[in-house]
Amino acid sequence: MNLAVGLVSPAPSRTELANRTRVATAESLREYEDLYSADYRYASDPEALLVKNERIEVPSRMRAFFLAKQNVDERIEPLLKHFDQQLLQQQKLVDRLSLLSPAILVNEALTSIAGTDSRRFLAFKDQTEAFHKKWRQYFSPRILESRAMTVHDLSSLPRWHWIEMPASEINWSIWWRAMLMLALASVLGGLALARSSRGSIE
Repeated sequence: MNLAVGLVSPAPSRTELANRTRVATAESLREYEDLYSADYRYASDPEALLVKNERIEVPSRMRAFFLAKQNVDERIEPLLKHFDQQLLQQQKLVDRLSLLSPAILVNEALTSIAGTDSRRFLAFKDQTEAFHKKWRQYFSPRILESRAMTVHDLSSLPRWHWIEMPASEINWSIWWRAMLMLALASVLGGLALARSSRGSIE
């Protein structure tokens, strides 16, 4: 069944994703190579890092690290979205093929009950990425404009809140599989009982 799903709806290669990430990282390092040069002024003059007029001097190396990471995230994001779409397509195909396999039915039902099924994982991943994007949007202008954090800024930091999937969607995923398993068990049990009754010794 895994082979069939992989052939019909193949997922993007994780190796390719890792290679593209490394290439994007290397290109970003070259792009900001000048900013990565060592600057020992802060070791001899640590007061240069103190807040002055609500501004703080961001070391060039730290600024380069931030810009390079931001660049890599922007390049890799389309690949990650494509990967998630393929994973969702695979799950839809598994849902259809599960009608042919009691083992898949049981597995999918148990993972849904445990809250570890692929749909819930993707929901968690989407919410995490949305929070990460909000977090970056909060800090990016402060870093680029060398703005120092204030007490008010600390109190207004973005906060993570998990939004649970609709109970109706979760319950439906569990109950239709459970009912189908019971129906299959009843059919098989009835066939076995009928066969045993015909072959009984009087």
